[in-house]
Order: sequence, then C-alpha cells, then structure tokens
Amino acid sequence: MNSTVDPPVSCPLTLLFGARNDAYMGDFKFRFSTCLNFLAQNLKAIDRIKDVEVLVVDWNSDVPLHTVLPLSNDARELVRFIVVPPNIAGPAQKDSPLPIPIVQNVAIRRARGKFIGQTDSDILFSRPSLRALFDVIDGNVTEIPTQNSLMVASRRHMPFQQILRKPSLAEVDAYLARNAAVFPKEDFFPGFATPSALAMLHRDQWYACRGYDERLIYWGWMEIDLYLRLTQRMPWFDLAGVGVNLIHIEHYTSDRTASKNPRKMNPTPTSLHYEANGGEWGLANHDLAIFSAAELPPPSWETSFPSDDAASLHAAINGMANLQFVQQFAQTTRLVGEQANVLLPLAWYGRERFPRTYIDIGARYPATAALVASASPGLEIYGIDTWQDTPAGAAPPIWTASNAIAQFGRRQNYTRFLSGDPATALQRLFGSPSAPVAIDLALLRTDPMYGDVAQNAHALSSHLSAGGAIVVSTRVAAEFDQAWRALTRSYPHWPALRLNANPGETQNGIILKRP
Repeated sequence: MNSTVDPPVSCPLTLLFGARNDAYMGDFKFRFSTCLNFLAQNLKAIDRIKDVEVLVVDWNSDVPLHTVLPLSNDARELVRFIVVPPNIAGPAQKDSPLPIPIVQNVAIRRARGKFIGQTDSDILFSRPSLRALFDVIDGNVTEIPTQNSLMVASRRHMPFQQILRKPSLAEVDAYLARNAAVFPKEDFFPGFATPSALAMLHRDQWYACRGYDERLIYWGWMEIDLYLRLTQRMPWFDLAGVGVNLIHIEHYTSDRTASKNPRKMNPTPTSLHYEANGGEWGLANHDLAIFSAAELPPPSWETSFPSDDAASLHAAINGMANLQFVQQFAQTTRLVGEQANVLLPLAWYGRERFPRTYIDIGARYPATAALVASASPGLEIYGIDTWQDTPAGAAPPIWTASNAIAQFGRRQNYTRFLSGDPATALQRLFGSPSAPVAIDLALLRTDPMYGDVAQNAHALSSHLSAGGAIVVSTRVAAEFDQAWRALTRSYPHWPALRLNANPGETQNGIILKRP
C-alpha cells in the first residue's frame, strides 16, 4: 500500500524511527530489532499496544529492512515501514550519507498519532517508562501543558559491551531492572534540551513549525535548530522528571578525524523563521510505499567464539601485559605474586569476550573485580568474602572493595556483595530469586577460607554460560592442583591452560567452556 500525507488522527501516539539496512556502528539489525521487539513486548504488557503507531522510514536501502528485520509477531503488527527508494533518496540527500531532517519529516508528515515522538533506533523503552509516557499523553501530569510544549527525554547509556553478547529480551529486561539506575546519564547542553532520546510534540505543533529544517542534511545542529525555534513559543520539559527514563544502547566509538571517516558538519544558524520549510516538506509530493515486516523464522543471535588452542590462548593472554590499563592496575594496586599474575587472564576475557556477569571469590582484593569492570563496562559483579578481620582504626574490607571498584573500574557496574560464610555463598547466590541467569566469568581463589575447592568449582561450572571462563588462582600449589584436577577431570573437552606451572611459583590457570 502507499502512504498518504497529512492523515487524520487515529491513535494517541506515533513513535518514528529513521533507519537503513547497513552495518552502522556494528550489528545494526540486531540492535534495531531488539529495540522494536522490546518496545512491542512492553506496550503489550501495559495494554497500550493498540494506542501506538510505530513508523520506520527506511531510507535508501538496497535490500529493504522490512524484508530482513526479524521482528516478533507483536512487533510485526505494530511497525510500518515507509520505504524511500534510491531513485527518490539519492537526489534528496545530495552528498549526505543520511539526511536525518528529511528522513524524520517523512514520518512526521505521514503520522496518524495525536502526539508524535521522534526517537532513535538504539533506544530501549521499559514498561515503567512507557507507563509514565502515557501518563503525560493522557493528561494526568497537569504540570505539563502537552498541547503547547516541547517534551524531550534525557537518556542513560547502556555500555555497548553488554549488547555484544546478544542477550534475549528477557535478559535485557532483567538487566535493566538491576542496572539502569547506575548507567551514566547524559546531561543536556544548557538551553538546548539536547541531546535527547525522544522529542515529542502535539501534531499541531509539528505542522506549525514544519518539522526539522531540511537544509541541515549533514551532521549536528538539526535538533538544536528545531528546539530553538520551538522554545521561542513554548516551554520544554525533560520527561525523565516524571519517570520517562530511556536507555541508549551505546555503540562503539568511531574515529571522525580528518584522515579517518570524516563527517561533514551542518552550519549553525539561529533561524528567525518559525516555519523551517516550504509546503512540500517531508517529501509530501512523493507517493511512498508502506509495508509491514515479512514473517521470518526466529533469528539465531548466538554469539560465536573461536575454539582456543593452548598456544594461541597463551599468546593472547600474555599480550595483555602490554595494555596500558593492565599496567596501571599493576602499578597502582599493591598486588604481588599470584594476585598480580591473575590480572592477565581476567583482562583478556574482559576485553575479548565482553562478559555480562562476573563472580569474584575473595573480593576483599578488589583490583581483580575493578580490572574486569574496566575492561567490560556495565558488568554485573558478585563479590564473595567473609569481610572479617578489620584492623583497628581501618576501613572495613567491604568498604575498601566498593571504593576500589568505583575508582579503578566503572561506576555504572551493578555490584552485589555476599557476606557471611563463603563456603555457602555460591549456594545462597544461585538459590536467590535475583540470581543471574548465567555466569560468564569467575575468579576461583582456592584459599580454604572460601570453602571446598572442588565443590565451588562444580557450582561455578554448572552455572557457566556457553563460552564462559573460570580463572583459578592460588598461592599454594597443592590447593591449585586440587581445583585444577576437579575442573579438568570433569570437563576434559574444555580448553584449559596453566599459566604458572613451575614448582615454587604462584599458580594461575584458565578453563573455557565450549560454546
């Protein structure tokens, strides 16, 4: 079917996305399908899915997104794709790779919602945030004059390492419930209300200002131009203040230097004209086709890991010694012997396998947890220790550990400390209703104070994810041998590497679960 411009209102809210079938900032199709499926799932959960229209403007894709994007049944019913083909997109975008103002105006001009919100293809809408958003739309937040306000939502950043493992929607939901509040919040530029994860207006206001300025087809300023024009006539509100807390899935940082992948920048005018465009804004003079997503088999998003032989694993782990952040930890912490040597396998796994969950047995020595947190931001840390024997006048070990993780690692990590008898800690953790689904990385210190070595090894291996790793560490060779035998005999097909095998030396090793 074909889309029509300026349709009548038929639902409370339109959410619009601009997209293209490419590899933008990594695995774009996974990130985007996760966001759309998550949105549909949560709208259905709060019984508002029939109150929302989702428009995706598919701009200049060689293979249209609706034919390849794996969506759930609910998302396929919810999402419509407005396809702007190359013969129309090419002349409109000129030498811009993606003319964002035109893309967004295409959807605004064809939206059927009373309120229209522009968002991005890597934004997660949780159930609490959607409930809060509908509270605003339904007029229950009387402090916001919704008919004449610019409503934006600030955003928190979910570290991109935590999406590389391709979690399921259930895992994303649980992860956000535990961690979203500690993600770093991006501040607005004073007076500009940007950058934002959502820009929402009553449709009358979108039409009055004629959307984004379509001359600003390059990078930057287009949203600031819009917001400056709007706020000459109306106030702006950050909806995070009333519970709309949106999560941006970070992507890897791209190099924008002049020699590597430069971006052409928009000029930065301050317009005196409220109406940005002529009457044909949003490609109103083009009859664009609109589609629903194809019914595709469920995607196989499993993350694949290489099969590591001992030689390549040993070389990769030893290579971590040259990394600056590993050297920093070695220099600024008082770790010696076994404790210093164990940093290398932890750093390797953190950097190369992006763990989501980490158990540190012996967490009173916090540099190990801090190192993994630095290597894989957003990590969930479970620290086990007795936390006893505080010297007179000294800070408790648990306080020291918490500060070290925040100082040397990243503050956006969710950390849970398990105190009491370490011998029962794993049993208590895995029997808890808030237990992690699986453990990606564990540090098994074999000191007898932490319980039976073989029992701990078995408990960790039973909850290890595909491709997960257990690092074994001790200062006593006999204790190491006991743990190493327990693991390698039980799992002879898993790659295992002893890192310090000479008599009299501290002992470390790593064993990987086959994917």
